[in-house]
Amino acid sequence: NKFGGVKMVVSMRNLVKDQLQKAVSITSCYTQTHGAPIHIGDPNRIGISDIMKTITGTSPVINEGEVPVFWACGVTAKQALQALKADLAFTHYPGSMFITDLLATPSKIDDIDGPQVIAISPPRCPYYATLVSHQKINLLKQLESIILHDPGNCEVQKLREDGDFIKSVLTLSHSESVAVVFGFPCNFGFDCLEETDGPPGALAIAQALQTLGKKVVIVSEERNRGILEASIELIMSQGGLDSKIEFLSCKELLQSGEGFDCLVAIERVGQAKDGAHYTFKGIDVTQYLDPIDELFIKAAHSVSMVTIGIGDRGNELGLGRVKEKVLEIVPNGVTIGCDVASDFVVLAGVSNWGGYAIAAGLYLLATCPIHWRYLKHGINTNEMPKWELNQFVPTDKLTEDLLRHMNDHGVRDGITKSLDQSVDGIPLKNHLEQLQSMRAVVFSSQAN
Repeated sequence: NKFGGVKMVVSMRNLVKDQLQKAVSITSCYTQTHGAPIHIGDPNRIGISDIMKTITGTSPVINEGEVPVFWACGVTAKQALQALKADLAFTHYPGSMFITDLLATPSKIDDIDGPQVIAISPPRCPYYATLVSHQKINLLKQLESIILHDPGNCEVQKLREDGDFIKSVLTLSHSESVAVVFGFPCNFGFDCLEETDGPPGALAIAQALQTLGKKVVIVSEERNRGILEASIELIMSQGGLDSKIEFLSCKELLQSGEGFDCLVAIERVGQAKDGAHYTFKGIDVTQYLDPIDELFIKAAHSVSMVTIGIGDRGNELGLGRVKEKVLEIVPNGVTIGCDVASDFVVLAGVSNWGGYAIAAGLYLLATCPIHWRYLKHGINTNEMPKWELNQFVPTDKLTEDLLRHMNDHGVRDGITKSLDQSVDGIPLKNHLEQLQSMRAVVFSSQAN
């Protein structure tokens, strides 16, 4: 590195939360100078362990209710020039700006393309927020409306938590390491206990995360290793993955003590109030499960790990977040309702749809210049990759082939027990229609 590993220097101003949106809207117009903030909130997330220790100036005073907001600072260039050992350079000195006759003309940013501030920190964690365009937020809302289609009358629209879908996608966008957990044994009397709802959605999330360069593992009981590894090979053969995704058994993960930024449970039966795990019909399946709930319970006391639960009936891991609604709405919810809460929940008519929508949402964020700049802290933002949607969301052919492949390995519809590419009693064509609707949302953003 010709700059000798120079780190970005930031300037900080503390603001009350009500001022954040206004500050971002004003400064984002000045794209040729400092522009929008590169970080809002918890300084540890950008490597500042002691915010009271400054390079220049006095130590900040942050009053209760105020949030530290960070902008890129021109001192970075000064330090880079010093590391480069340039013979001559004209720059500024802290507190004394270098002024030229070039006008800092603000760019015109309308309400559609402008940045929106969204807090994504769980209540137990230090506050932090992210930036994304208003347009992409509206498209994420459209994706959620698609997956709330409820052919099984599971009351998912009543169970959902407002804003959780968007926060789930944004959390994954910011995460560097993610474990995706599935497992719902319900096909008793057959060689394979697993159902077709869950694994395809888990694979879609993992595919999108791998495309973005995240560390991702898929977690389930050891009995599912062969099915998952063969499915990953199939996805690779159709160009959906560049390399294999690691599979870990629940026991391996529990024994390793390996940490992740985010834990995602999709169609994973969760622990009820009495400690058992129940199907929707009230059948206790605890004997078939490893105690992965422990990681979600432990994460509830962490200030750095975030959890997401994806489900469709209220007995899935993480849906303890909406337990009061489950008790009120879901038949037999008192018995089967999951007691373990995740930080965010995604409700969908079919859990796989939740996985597909998250993958599509990650594509929308990856193609949002405002969000990309924020993720990169304003560095090398001209190098935004050219993504293809099929790197994130499975094609119709892959979806069909994957379900057929799982059927060939004995994975059945959890409701009909059939091997006909159906999921939750819903024919394949309906699932493909949902995927097509999601793609239409994504393509509408490109048309605009």
